Amino acid sequence: SIAGNGYLRVSGGTAQFDGTTTMNGRLILEGTGTLDGGTLGTLAAGTGYAEFINGGTSINGTLTSQTLLQITGSGTIGGTGTLINQGGTIAKLTGTATNLDISVDNQGGTWTNNTLSALSLTSGGSHTGAFTVTNGNVYLTGGTNVFADGSSVAGNGYLRVSGGTTQFDGATTMNGRLILEGTGTLDGGTLGTLAAGTGYAEFINGGTSINGTLTNQTLLQITGNGTIGGTGTLVNQGGTVAKLTGTATTLDIAVDNQGGTWTNNTLSALSLNNGGSHSGAFTITNGSVVLSGGTHVFADGAAVGGAGNFLLQGAAFEVGGGTVTLASPLNVQSGSLMGTGTLNTNVTNTNGTIAPGGALAPGILTINGDLALNSNSILDIEIGGTIVGTEYDQLQVTGTVSGSGGNFGTLNLTEILGY
Repeated sequence: SIAGNGYLRVSGGTAQFDGTTTMNGRLILEGTGTLDGGTLGTLAAGTGYAEFINGGTSINGTLTSQTLLQITGSGTIGGTGTLINQGGTIAKLTGTATNLDISVDNQGGTWTNNTLSALSLTSGGSHTGAFTVTNGNVYLTGGTNVFADGSSVAGNGYLRVSGGTTQFDGATTMNGRLILEGTGTLDGGTLGTLAAGTGYAEFINGGTSINGTLTNQTLLQITGNGTIGGTGTLVNQGGTVAKLTGTATTLDIAVDNQGGTWTNNTLSALSLNNGGSHSGAFTITNGSVVLSGGTHVFADGAAVGGAGNFLLQGAAFEVGGGTVTLASPLNVQSGSLMGTGTLNTNVTNTNGTIAPGGALAPGILTINGDLALNSNSILDIEIGGTIVGTEYDQLQVTGTVSGSGGNFGTLNLTEILGY
């Protein structure tokens, strides 16, 4: 143990910990000294603390902290090793930016930052249990940070993903505040899920990318503007995606809705620009959600409802078999309405295309309601034989078909299958 009211200061050479050393006194880590985790090296909780002053210290091997580990001043703590916060507390008390330029694993540890400056984890790590930020901001700025199944983000502070890759393997519960900003990447890993808790996740000003499949079951806020891109898929599985402030936000990734809720408290667009597959209720409680690109396939039983607006501007709305219901009329402002099955709503084709079936795949599309057309409306029909639904397309309308000024637009007939 380290004990007493004085200070034991590591300012050079190597201090190696083999096994458990209890902090009943004051261990000061400063200058160019090196800490070595040795054999199961652990700073155990006691009545005292350890403290990094102004960076410069290096960590080699694996050093586990179960105690109060304070940081004062500024600078970088580097080395080739790993620091494990195992149920301890890492507290930045004073100074400007501090970088932990080593691998950092959190195992149920607590973090606090009492300054307005950054406390940054720059080299990634593996995280289990609760990652609790009680105050201020802790940044994940580089490397790969992997959150294990059963982990959580907790506390009244902010855990900010602003660089590197943050990977979720299994469910991570949002009991705190996870901020997604800058050029960081989210990776769905293995069944990656943001699970519902007492907190939220929040995209700020776009720039973040999503790779893999990331499932959202919590409150996922969007503030500011910009584009959220990547090669992955965001699945809103019973969660809520809420645009709270800012100008236009574009989700330029595949977005699947599985019984999720959407709200837009701004007058700007919240646009889904890369298609997706939708099942269950697609509820828009406020404002507008725009399908602006890609093909959005609505499965049998899908239902779009709520007090908000659902706009089709540039994307393809595909009835993916069976019956799809919209609580409000569908206005094809641009883009297309396609597919096979029944659409329960009134449709206005303002400046788009209605194409039963799919490309080189004839089908029957039924609009269970009225259809309003004008001079800019287009109806695409493929003909490859004499059997309806399998060799040629058909559009069925159970209500009234009307043309603005008697103009019903353009009918395009395309021969397929060598017909």
